[in-house]
Amino acid sequence: MLQSFRARLLATYVGLILVGFGLLSLWAARQITQGIYDNYGNTLQVLTLQLGDQLREQLEEEDTPPNVSQIEGIIASAASTLNAQVAVFDTHDSLIAASDQDLVTLQLASIPTFVIQPNTAGVSTMYRASAILYEGSTLGTVQIGLPMSIPQAEARGNWLGLAAGYVFFSLLGLLISLWLINKLTQPLNELKAASSALAAGDLKQRIADPQDDEIGAVGHSFNHMATQVEAMVAEQRAFASNASHELRTPLTGIRIRTEALLHDPLDTDTQQTYIQELDQEAQRLSGLVDDLILLSRVDSNRLEVGQEQVDVVRVLNAVLRTLADQIEAKQLQVRFTTPDSAFCVVQANLNHVRTVLRNVLSNAVKYTPVNGALTLTVTTDAAGVQIQVVDNGVGIAPEDLPNIGKRFFRTDKAHSRQTPGVGLGLSL
Repeated sequence: MLQSFRARLLATYVGLILVGFGLLSLWAARQITQGIYDNYGNTLQVLTLQLGDQLREQLEEEDTPPNVSQIEGIIASAASTLNAQVAVFDTHDSLIAASDQDLVTLQLASIPTFVIQPNTAGVSTMYRASAILYEGSTLGTVQIGLPMSIPQAEARGNWLGLAAGYVFFSLLGLLISLWLINKLTQPLNELKAASSALAAGDLKQRIADPQDDEIGAVGHSFNHMATQVEAMVAEQRAFASNASHELRTPLTGIRIRTEALLHDPLDTDTQQTYIQELDQEAQRLSGLVDDLILLSRVDSNRLEVGQEQVDVVRVLNAVLRTLADQIEAKQLQVRFTTPDSAFCVVQANLNHVRTVLRNVLSNAVKYTPVNGALTLTVTTDAAGVQIQVVDNGVGIAPEDLPNIGKRFFRTDKAHSRQTPGVGLGLSL
């Protein structure tokens, strides 16, 4: 039963409440009991002094024997009023008179404070004695013995009150503990249910209104994680869909042409055209696969860190030469500005630099209209080399700017099929 967090937390709270309240109640009960005994002891001291004042006249004449009958009357009245045992002793601790002759303990006649011990009948009794003084001389001692049942009855009443308080506050503490535990575990249960639903494929699962505390922070983190997972899964699904579509397109073209070459009688010129188209589709397919492989290496952090010394200007010139036919077909005007220094060298992977520059420049060429202008500017500073590509093409809508790095994203879906490319260039 103690395997769950809720059960362990409840056991801890209840244990602390029961032990804490129990120890506090025991300590309070002992203090209260001792206080009751001390109070009765002080009361007995006052009463013995008062009785001593009443008995002084009976004992102050040295040559006259004390009037025992009068002394017995005084102490009998006091004993009846106090429900106690009263005795008077002379200076030699000899008994003069007692309210109950059978219950007098002579050895206690001169005690300085109260003591608790059984009387001659075995009844637990609190004794207190005070000297009877006259003009600095001791005339005797008056002793009162109070049955312990009287202060014990008062102490029991207080104990019962403490016990009732202990039970009440323990139950109250238990109810508060249950409430607190429910407040603590409810968000955890919601988080568990949401996690299970998310694991089962419900990517819309979120924690509703997380609290502003530590557990609420976990809820906010879960919501952020769920949003990221949903976005990643959506991106992966779109990636798989687009990749399969882009792979299928050249494969379909290849299959159509190979079937025609295999089964249909074609003239030499048509065969040559089909072979050239097959080569173009194979190159397109090879480029797409290379891009996908490079993206997978980026995702798995397996992209090699380049250690080559790469001249950026030379790479740009080489890329421009590969795009020369497209630039000439559109009659684009290209302006290329380089720094005064002969070389713009960076430490990088040559293939990566070539891929980046080829994708950016081919993107600019594709979307620049006929007779448009293309400006390339290379600058250097202490931080490295900066390459700026400016064209006067259609541009990118502001709402599309956050998405241009996403795979297979193309701005104008209606016209994107008219422009070659699959939407991986800027992602790379």
